[in-house]
Amino acid sequence: MIVICSGPDTFRARERMRGLVEAFRTKHDAEGFSMETIDGRQGLSPLLARLSSASLFTRKKLVRADGCLTKMKIADVRILAAKLKTDGDATILCTLEDDSPDAKALVALKEAPCHLYPFPVMSGREFRSWVRKRAEAEGVTRDVADAIATSAAGDSWIAVNEIAKASAYPTFVAVNAPTSYSSSFDVVDAYLRESPSWRSTFADALTDASIPLVVSQSRSQARVADSATEGMNPYVIRKMQGIRCLNPAMKLERALQTLVLGRSGYLSGEEWQNTL
Repeated sequence: MIVICSGPDTFRARERMRGLVEAFRTKHDAEGFSMETIDGRQGLSPLLARLSSASLFTRKKLVRADGCLTKMKIADVRILAAKLKTDGDATILCTLEDDSPDAKALVALKEAPCHLYPFPVMSGREFRSWVRKRAEAEGVTRDVADAIATSAAGDSWIAVNEIAKASAYPTFVAVNAPTSYSSSFDVVDAYLRESPSWRSTFADALTDASIPLVVSQSRSQARVADSATEGMNPYVIRKMQGIRCLNPAMKLERALQTLVLGRSGYLSGEEWQNTL
C-alpha cells in the first residue's frame, strides 16, 4: 500500500501526513520499532531494500520516503507498485510530494493499492471558511480570522502562523487592516535582504507585528544557512535560499535581543530599529 499526500499546499499535506503516521503509531506500533524514514530522492533501489525487510515486532510496517515519486521513471513506478502489491497491507509506504503524481504513475500505482490525498491551494470562500475554523479552535475572533484570510491570500502556512500569533498576543492583530500584514512582510524582507533603505522602510511601517515576524523569518534564514531545514515549509526554504546574508546567526541574535528589550519596556518607537 502507498499513501500519497501531495501539494501544492504543502503545509496541509504535511499536516495530514503527520496525522496518518501518528494514527499508525497509535494503532499498530506505539514504540515505533516498525516505522522508519528514508530519503525518497535516493531512488528505487534503496527504497526496495527497506521495503524488503519485514518487521520483527509488528504485523505491519511503515516506511516514509518523501519525494520518492518526484523523479521516478514510469518503469520504476511499476516495479514499486508490483512490490507493494505483493506485500499487501503488511507494508505501508508514505510519501509527501510537492505536486500530485501524473496520470501514468497513478494508474501504475492503482494495484498497490494507492491512496492519494491531494491538497490544492485554496482561495476565496473555501479558504476563508478554513481559516475561520482554525481560528475558532484557537480562540481567535472571526473579524481577526477574516483579516488573516484576506492577507494570507490562500497561503495556509502564513494563515496558521498568524492565527497562532493572534491567539498568544490578541492585541497584535486587533482589527488591523489587511495591508498591515503585507507591509510587515515587506519590511522584514527588506531587513533580511539588507536593502539600503530598510531602516527608513522599517520606521514607516513599524507595527507590533513586525518584531515577532523579524524573529521568525530571521530564524528561518539561519536554519537554511545551517542546512537545518528538516520540517520547514519548502516555500520558505526556497525563499531563504534566494536571500544572500553575510551573517544570518548575528541577524537572528539581534532580532531576539530587540524583541526582549522591546517587550521589557526598554525600547519604544523608533528605538526598535536601532538595535537591529
